[in-house]
Amino acid sequence: MTLLPTKFLLPKRSLTFIGGEILALLAQGALTPSATSDRLNAGRDIPVDFDTVALALAFLYAIGAVVEDGGAIRLANQHGKENLNASRE
Repeated sequence: MTLLPTKFLLPKRSLTFIGGEILALLAQGALTPSATSDRLNAGRDIPVDFDTVALALAFLYAIGAVVEDGGAIRLANQHGKENLNASRE
């Protein structure tokens, strides 16, 4: 699996594309990794295997886009937006 699409890998199979889909799912609320995989694969012709979902989640965690919250994954800026605004004052 590659981070970016290549000549041999369709864009929708790359980690950046799958990561974007995961971010869209997490914008609706926190999910466990298995629930993320289930929702991501709902309605897909070719499902994404759990290893790829886990790799995409690891990539999103590494860049600071998501955080682990008691076994669930949520967007990094989804909780405590008030604290972020307060710290700027």
